[in-house]
Formats: sequence, C-alpha cells, structure tokens
Amino acid sequence: MKSLVALSFLFIVAGINGPASASGDWLFKGQPKDGGEHYDTTAAYEKAKMERTQLLNMCDAKRAVLKRGGSDSVQDPVSEIAVFMSCGLIYGVDHQRDESELCFDRALAIARNAGDPVREGLTLGSLGIVRTLWGQLSEALDCCNSAVEISARCKDVQNQSRVLNQMGQIHMFRGRYRQALECLDKALSMAQADQDRWLIQDNLGQLYEGWGLHEKARQHYEKGLEIKRLLNLTGAEVASCIYLGRVHEQLGDRDGALTIFRKGLDLSKRQGFPTDNFDDHIGNLLLEKGDMAQAEQFIVNGGFWMSLGRLYLAKSQWREAETCYRKLLGWSEERQIADYLFIANTGLGMVFEGAGDLPKAADHFQSAVTIGEDLRQSLTVPERARFFNVRSGGFSRAAAYEGLARVLLKMNKPSESLKVSEYTKAREFAEVLSGRPEGLSHDVPQDVLNRDRLLNEELAAALKDVQNARLHGDGAIAAKLEPRVSEVRSKLAGHIDDLRARYPLFGATKYPQFMDPERMALNDTEWVLSYDVTDTGIIAHLMKGRQIVRSMFKPISRTELDRMISQFRSSVEMTSGEDLTEKLKSFDLDLGKRLCDILLGDLLGDVPEAAALMVAPDDCLGILSFEMLPLNTGGNLKTDRSVPYVTGVKFLCDRNPLYYCQSVTALSLARTLGVRDSKGNKLLVVADPVFQLSDERAQKQISRKVSAHDVKYFAELMGPLQTAVGPGQGFARLPETGNLAEYLSKMFSGRSDVLAGLDASKQNLLKKLGSEKTDYETVIFATHGYFGDKMPGILEPVLVLTTVPPGVDGLLRMSEVTGLKINVDMVALTACQTGLGKLITGEGVMGMGRAFQYAGARSVLMSLWSVEERASVKLVEHFMQFRKEGKTKLEALASARSRIRQQGYDHPFFWAAFVLSGDPN
Repeated sequence: MKSLVALSFLFIVAGINGPASASGDWLFKGQPKDGGEHYDTTAAYEKAKMERTQLLNMCDAKRAVLKRGGSDSVQDPVSEIAVFMSCGLIYGVDHQRDESELCFDRALAIARNAGDPVREGLTLGSLGIVRTLWGQLSEALDCCNSAVEISARCKDVQNQSRVLNQMGQIHMFRGRYRQALECLDKALSMAQADQDRWLIQDNLGQLYEGWGLHEKARQHYEKGLEIKRLLNLTGAEVASCIYLGRVHEQLGDRDGALTIFRKGLDLSKRQGFPTDNFDDHIGNLLLEKGDMAQAEQFIVNGGFWMSLGRLYLAKSQWREAETCYRKLLGWSEERQIADYLFIANTGLGMVFEGAGDLPKAADHFQSAVTIGEDLRQSLTVPERARFFNVRSGGFSRAAAYEGLARVLLKMNKPSESLKVSEYTKAREFAEVLSGRPEGLSHDVPQDVLNRDRLLNEELAAALKDVQNARLHGDGAIAAKLEPRVSEVRSKLAGHIDDLRARYPLFGATKYPQFMDPERMALNDTEWVLSYDVTDTGIIAHLMKGRQIVRSMFKPISRTELDRMISQFRSSVEMTSGEDLTEKLKSFDLDLGKRLCDILLGDLLGDVPEAAALMVAPDDCLGILSFEMLPLNTGGNLKTDRSVPYVTGVKFLCDRNPLYYCQSVTALSLARTLGVRDSKGNKLLVVADPVFQLSDERAQKQISRKVSAHDVKYFAELMGPLQTAVGPGQGFARLPETGNLAEYLSKMFSGRSDVLAGLDASKQNLLKKLGSEKTDYETVIFATHGYFGDKMPGILEPVLVLTTVPPGVDGLLRMSEVTGLKINVDMVALTACQTGLGKLITGEGVMGMGRAFQYAGARSVLMSLWSVEERASVKLVEHFMQFRKEGKTKLEALASARSRIRQQGYDHPFFWAAFVLSGDPN
C-alpha cells in the first residue's frame, strides 16, 4: 500500500479491526445531522478515497498486462510480488473477485518460482484478509494456517504474529473465543513492532468485551493506549477513549465513562478533531443518569438527529422528536442504511404511540421489525446471540418488537399482539443453536450444520459490505454488491426450506416463523397465561386452548417491575454468611400481594380453581415463582418456632397447579416435532462432583494432562463464577446430593446409573448421553448451577460438574445441552446457586429448561434459588417417591410441597423454589 491512510480505508470498508485504528477510523463512523454527515467533515476520508482511486488505476494497468499474457517492465520478483499482492487486496476490497484471485495467483506463482517462502507467507496472509471480507471464513483460516506454517519454516516471526492476529479476529467473528484467545496470545508473544502490539492489545480488548469480561477488556485497552501514547498516535489515542468509555459503561461505572469521554473531548479539541461524537456520548450518558439539563446541552452541541429525537422523547415533546426522526428516516432511506432505518422507525413508533396515533405507531414498529430481521442477518454469531440486548440510538433492539406487540393490543388486536410476542421469544432462543460446539449435534449431520454456518457467514459479510458502501456514499460499489446479496439470500432460503423438510425441529427452532394462536399445539381444556414485559408495561394473554379469553396491558416500567421482583425474591436468596432465620423473617407478604394484583388481578377470575395453569413468563418474570404469590391480605409471618413460617395465606399454588414454558411456540414445537424413538425406564443421577483440589477425593484422580492454554482459558471462565459465590471460597462440596444419589439408586434398584465424585465429569456425562438412543426415563443433576445469561465469560446458563484438575472443562453449557439427544421423560436440575441468585435472569431460567426440552426431555424440574441443601434433597426424594406411586408430575410436585410444609417448613423459601417446565403430561 502507498500509505497508512490507504491501508486504513481498506480495513474500514472491510469492517476488520486492523490498521484502520492507526489513522483514527472512529472519525469515519459518525451519524447524520444538519449540515452534513459527521464523517464527511474529515480530510482523511477524502484523501483515502483519492488514494483508493489511484490504486485501482494502477491495478487496472497491471490487470491489462496479465490478460495479454505479457509482462511489464518490472523484473524484480520482490517488487512484482508486492505489486500483485497490493492489487489483489485492492480488488478484493472492491469485490472484484476474479481480478483479485488472478493477482494473488500471480503473486503466489512468482514467490514459489523464485523460492521465496517469506513472500509466499505474506501473500497467503493477505489472501486470508480478502477471504475474510468475502465471508469465506473457512477458506480464510486455511490461507492463514498455511501462511503461519510457511512463515514458521522460514523464521518470519513478524508475519506469523500478524497472521495469528488475523486468525484471532476470524475466530471472534465465529464466536470461538477459546481459539481466538489462543491465536491472539501467540500473536502478542511474537509481535516485534509496537505498531503490531497495540493492534493486538485492542483486539484482545474486543475479544474480552465480546466475551463479557469487561474488566479484562479494560486492561488490554489500557495497554494499547500506553503504546499509542509512546508512538504519539493521537488519532488512535482518541479511539481508545471511545473503547474505554464504552467498557466503563458496561461495567456500570457511568461516572468513570463520563471522565474518559471528557478526556477524549479535550484531546479532540486540542488536536482539531471533530468533537461532536464525544458531545453525543456524554449527553446520552447524562440522559441515562437523569440529568436532563446537562444532557440537553451536550446533545444539542453534538447535533445528531437520533440523540435529539431521544432527548425530545424523554421530554414528551412529540412534535420535535418526530421532526428529528423524520430527518433521520429520510437520510437513511436515501442511502438504505439498515441501522439508522431501524432507529428512525422505532423512534417514530414511540412518538406516535405517545401521541396516541396507534395506526401510525404500528406501521413504524412493523417497519422496524422487518428491518431488524435484515439487520440481524448482517451480524456475526456472537453479535446475533446478543441481538435483543444491544442498545442503539437509545433503544434496545427488542423495543420495536415489544412496541409492535403493545400497540397491536391497544388497537384491540390481541391475536396479532400474541403472534409478535411469541415470535420474539422464539427468536431469542434460536441463536443458542448457533453456539453449539462442532461434533455435538445429534439432531442434524455436521456437514449440514457447516453449510448452515457458511451460508450465514457469507450473507453477513455481503450485507455488511453493502451497508459500509452505502454509509460512505459509494453507490457504485453498493450496486455492484447487491447481486451477490440476492444470490446468497436465495441459497440460504433454499437451505432453510430443506432444513424444515428434513430436520423440522432444528429448522423451526433455528429459523422461527410467526405462529397464529390457532396453530398452537394446545389442548382445548388447557389454560395458558403468556406474558411480554416491555419498557412501559406488561402484556398478558390468557388462553383456553387456542382461544384468547382475555388480554390486558398493565402500565408499569420495566425498571419498577424488576425492582419489585428483586425485592420480593431477596428474602429467599441466601448468600454466604447470612443468617437463615433473619433472612426468612424479611419475607414481604404485602409486596407479594401487590405483584399478584399487577400480574393476575384482571385475569385469574376466568380460570377455574384447581385447573392447571401454564405460565409463559418473560424477562424478569422468569425468575419469579408464581407459586408463592399471595392471593389474599391479612396473612402473618410467625417466628415462634425455630424456623419462621407463614399462616393465614392462600398462595397461587394452593388454588391452581402451575407449570411453565419458555414460550407457547416452543411447547408446540416440542409436542409436534419432538420425535422420541424410545422410552427407557432407567435413572441417571449426576451428583456430588469434585470442585477443588483440596477435596480429599481429588487426590485419587487419574493423572490427566491439560495444556497450559486450557488451564488459562478455564481459569478465565471460572473466575467470575467463583467470585460471585464468595471471594476466596469457590464452589463448596454438596455431600447431601451424594445421599440423594444413594437413596434414588435404592428406589430404582437395578435400573440406575450414578456419576458421583470424580466420575461426575462432563466427559463421562457426554458418553452416557451422547449416543443416538438412551434407555433413561429420568436424569437428575444435583450440583451447582448458574441460570443466567450475563455471567462474564460464559454468557449462558451452565451446570458445574467436576472441575479438577485445573484446566478440565466442567461446565455443561445450555448451548451444549441442545446438542444432546436424551429422549427422557424428565430432567431434574436441583442446582445449588448459592451466591449466584442475584445474577439469575428470566431468559436464563426458561432458556435452560427449553434447551433440555429441545434435547428431548418432556419436562424439566428446576429450582429458582438455592434451598437449604437437606430440604432440597428431601423435596426431590418425596417427588420421585410420589412419581413411583403413580402420581402425575404436577400431582407429585404438589404432594412433595405439601409434605415439606407439613414437616414444619411452611415458608416459601423451602417449598416454592422448585418449578416444573415443559409438558406435564
């Protein structure tokens, strides 16, 4: 390349974090505003465009020589390789694939004929970059692997480091954090230039940020910043302020983020850089903090339409907000920028809903949902997994879907509202299937999954390229790329049709469709209560069979609802060192009754007493045991015994048996497509694993070699989990679960398998459940667990199995569960979550249950908080005994609860934790 700026442009268009940061690529990523777009104000961008044109002219001249079959005047092989490699990169970024490959072929041929392995490795590394742009990630990795091998043989350490850095990014795009970390660590250890070191540090920061390990991300961004300061790279230093401010936001440190953004603002002023980006960041942070006056000052200074629209929405100034979002919409429609189209339509939906014009609100929300589906296709696997949690322009991506469901209900269209709510829940679970490790997929052949991944990667890359071209006003490139997008879309559509025909459960789950209530697999006498929690209130639909009996919208902010549920749960969440008696005394019956009135007050009267009621919760409602909602006032919490207990209260579970599902759509798919080849009659119990080397059982372990990289990787994963349990404590042994395993073994005499102690390993479990057919009827996990989706480094629910020696993978992830084929009647998760209860999420709880149902379990018994270990074990023992006596699952659970309450544990802490998810029949 002729200059850093020209190289920068290549990587900016490519969407790859590389040398772009050196010349301040953050300057190009502004937003539309009055007086022109942010990035159009920079001379660097115009210079990059000019040099790109010059480079393309040079490439065209070189291509003409190649097509004539002749040779130009340059006879030096080193120079020829450099020129052809540069042409290959330029054509690759410009998506002239034939020309690009022709140039790379020529460069490789010259290098091989000249016996120059150094430049052969450089050329293969560059080809890997181009194939990454095209979405051909497998081919890109092949090029990079060859480049690393060749560079290693000729001792070209610098190229090895740079290619390993590129490989780390490719693995990141695929969500393979373990492989990405290994590549980036190697790249950093081999880096010879400070320029390479700060790029790798920034990439490590991105890796840990995407992985949810924000403190580690901060450390690497700080190291990168130190090097940039030494090199006097002011533009890159300003970019670090963006990265670090963002990480501090994710750590919940808004004040720290404000401090960093203000530093970036001051630095930009001194260097003569545009300051509107930092004004905007600061203004939006102040808006989040509720400081409207200061926020307005910075947002107005920034001048970006989307932030001004958000400000006016917060002030209920509908007309002013509409003006801003209409400007954004017009600009985005002209250029077809999906991100901004989504924000503009979501904002206008909010405006018209607030102003009372519901038809217009519905139209804009519907447009946002349609655009959101296209936007989702342009994302990488990890980005898709977080799709609904990402905030853009002040809105979560879920806001449009929730807004549409909310407005449709207000327009008296409950059936349409329910369809949208159900689709959103189905879409949230769909990406779990993309996160499964290779080789763990008993429902679909691996070659089919590989094709699914490759088509999605290629479409994502093509869509991103079109969006980048449009964003930079390059209509010619966008027009050139559109046919490729259409071609890949067509291939993917055919592939999805094939999946739905040949592998219907996988196809319907991975690529969900809107489901009419009339198509739901519900019995005519089945009662269902489906919720959708939105920013401004709760949507609830009560159904009997496929008919909607009553729907309601209850105004309450998501923040207030979350606060009430967290406070109500606080008396049943034990942390290390807390006094159980004092904790139980804090149970708030009045708060529970208020929650009951909000969630059930207008609906419960239609449900007959004693009728089983299925609850499909949403968001924070997924961590609430509806069983312990009081139906009446006047109850008392007594403390005249050794254990506090409740009198004079009728709880919801005393009126109606309850069971749960992640969504009615999920239950319908399980009932109609969940094929079970056989029904076994055996029991499998996984209990009392070994968590620490200090456990005497660990001394008996068979020697097992674990790589240093695996030790580091799993230490990264386990650290946040163990910190949440209690500093310096780690996971405690659960000896009572060993007694449970012994008790159940006797109950199922001759028909049980037990994995306990060192045998309770993930490796042994996968052997037991990894075959196409199992002969188990019930599987019980009696161990520690985490049922959330925000734990740093893990980001999904897990069960903790044997974790010794250090470096052994003892985490059974939700995504891995979906790769099993267990075909059992029931799975019981008696997971101890001591110290983790406050980190539990509704999506995590319902998602784990859904994962086991997808794997073939008809129903899942799980605990929503950590019960005292002995009481927990006793409840499971009673439940299994009542099942053996012939009671249904709902009857057995009710009887087990009743037995516990009769034994002096009549406090919801002891009997309300266990809930049944899935099909109770």
